Amino acid sequence: MTRSTNKSPTQIREEMEAKLEAAKIREAKSLAGTNEYVGQLQGLYDAVMNEKAAISRQQNGPQSFHNRRQGFALRLLEIEAGETLAGVQASNCETLQEFYQEGINSLAKTIADGGTLQQSDVDYILGDMPPVAHCEAYQKDFDDAVQARKDFTEERAKPKRKSVENTQTAES
Repeated sequence: MTRSTNKSPTQIREEMEAKLEAAKIREAKSLAGTNEYVGQLQGLYDAVMNEKAAISRQQNGPQSFHNRRQGFALRLLEIEAGETLAGVQASNCETLQEFYQEGINSLAKTIADGGTLQQSDVDYILGDMPPVAHCEAYQKDFDDAVQARKDFTEERAKPKRKSVENTQTAES
């Protein structure tokens, strides 16, 4: 790698003056650090920087407002899917409960009237079983909602890795 030496004396002087000015500012800050009045302002400055860092974590980290809102939305979807599934299952149970109760009542009346029962009587009643909703699709929706929430929670808990480019840029 060759270094370009095409700078004019004026450019070299300006660069040196800029470096000198930066060194003077660093020296002044160093000397001012022992001054009580500068110390008061430095303490306030440090407090503001700490507060800013805390706010930044709330906005960007795994517990950021966005992530918490998204997690809550996924939890609501899971609850709604579970509620729908439970509603369909409860409706099926009520339908079957009424059907079986009517069948039991019919068989009991036959016995009370002096009749005898056979398997064919039970088969006849079961042949008239009312249709009930199939819960597989509702169960799948619920399982998918649970898995989506779990995946999001696991992904959010993973530590974020800084890329090599970001690290190199920060060091420059």
